[in-house]
Amino acid sequence: MATTREKLIDWLAELPDYTNVGIEEEHLIVTINNTAHFFEVGALSDEALESNMEAFLARRRAALDRLQEIHDESVGEDIDEGAMVVTLEGYICGATNLFTTDANEAFCFRDRAQAELFIADFRDSAPLIGPQVLDHP
Repeated sequence: MATTREKLIDWLAELPDYTNVGIEEEHLIVTINNTAHFFEVGALSDEALESNMEAFLARRRAALDRLQEIHDESVGEDIDEGAMVVTLEGYICGATNLFTTDANEAFCFRDRAQAELFIADFRDSAPLIGPQVLDHP
């Protein structure tokens, strides 16, 4: 039975804190109270992996391009408020890599509304897992 990524994330979030989750070969392994549950994920063909990787990289490139547009549009503006976006992968930084683990390198959006619009634009098409808007330091 197929499921969406969001449903899987919601299901995993409801598991107890002491749950261990891992992947081994073609199985998702969930260990609760020393009992392992194996879920067969299935193998993807090389063509599917290549196609998915190309789509993934294109979505990342689109997000980086949009960050560059936002930066170019705001050159010379005085930003009083400022906001940043953090995801499970790190802070959005907009450099050659989309993410960083250093808050000082985080991309500074003009305000929360602009950061939320960026999230909305790329929520379904870019790898923004669990995005949150924070005040920029």
